[in-house]
Amino acid sequence: MFISKKNRTGMILAALMILPSLSLAAEVGKGTTKGIVDDKRPKDAVQLLDDKGHLFVPESEKVASQWMFKDGVLTASPKWDSVVTPETYSDFRMHLEFNVNSVPDVDAEKNGNSGVYIQKRYELQILNSHGVPQDDYKASYAGSMYRQKMPDKLVSKPAGEWQTYDIVFRAARFAGDKKTENARITVKHNGVIIHDDYALTNKTGAGTKEGSEPLPIKLQGHHNPVKFRNIWIQRLKLDALKEKPKPAKKKGYTYVVPFDEIPPSPALTPKEALESFILHKDFEISTVVNEPEVQNPLALRFDGDGRMWVVEMRAYMPDANGTGEEEPIGRISIHEDTNDDGVYDKTSVFLDGLNQPRSIAFYKGCLLYTSPSPRDRG
Repeated sequence: MFISKKNRTGMILAALMILPSLSLAAEVGKGTTKGIVDDKRPKDAVQLLDDKGHLFVPESEKVASQWMFKDGVLTASPKWDSVVTPETYSDFRMHLEFNVNSVPDVDAEKNGNSGVYIQKRYELQILNSHGVPQDDYKASYAGSMYRQKMPDKLVSKPAGEWQTYDIVFRAARFAGDKKTENARITVKHNGVIIHDDYALTNKTGAGTKEGSEPLPIKLQGHHNPVKFRNIWIQRLKLDALKEKPKPAKKKGYTYVVPFDEIPPSPALTPKEALESFILHKDFEISTVVNEPEVQNPLALRFDGDGRMWVVEMRAYMPDANGTGEEEPIGRISIHEDTNDDGVYDKTSVFLDGLNQPRSIAFYKGCLLYTSPSPRDRG
């Protein structure tokens, strides 16, 4: 199948041949927080806060909680008290929505201040930081891992607008009292990745000391009536991949990837193939011609009228042994867009009965093509 890539002006940049797509050999989420973050609630997630109520409890029994719940919204205490999840968490995925308040004429870190304390150790800062220039931004402002790392991108919304954090967290690993792996975190803020599998070097700020035991998630009360809604959490197991022993090398076989680790690559329909691409936002992709009009395409050229000339090696590898590859069923076909809608709707055969045609070129009003067979070499 062939596709066209267009830039903003709609000009065709190239035609590409779609090959079966391969998955990554490594499993997503094993030993990393990459590739997991999503705002779609999984079936096994626990709803910590919704329209019906919430599960958060006061962090300290010695302080009377002043957090308020009404109409699906949990509002932080105007004083200095926090709430925590009743259960502890190690690796997890979490979604929460928050809305910061605005306090004029105060220190920047007292304006809409709250935070999500992961395992009560690592604070993902919540703050009214909309409009702060990049050069003035600090690692203690919104989206930061408090005083350890600024967000990669600044995407805070103004106070009064609902915002989202989507978090994937992998807890630090310990052997006894010795830390063997840093905690890792990926955060999406308002739909934009701001921390991409960042390795937390230590606890942040006033967080609890790092350790092997799982701890609750804390929503900080910091003298600001920050609002929260729609919070859910899903437990994960993000253990590192164990290396498999390499199989003994066989005579005549060049070891590259173990056969049991080669992912399946089923043939895709044109629609499925298009959906498998990940494109930059400035590009778009669409089919211009596909099977059965063109089969086993190997090379192509465009002429001055915008027609696409395609070399089709139709006898290529009918099976693993290449049975029948010498059959003269290759061809050169011409594809035309007769109504200028971006799709080649007319196909004609220029030259048929070829044995493994390989390439073509235009030269002084003629067409040159190459073939390994002396019977039809052009």
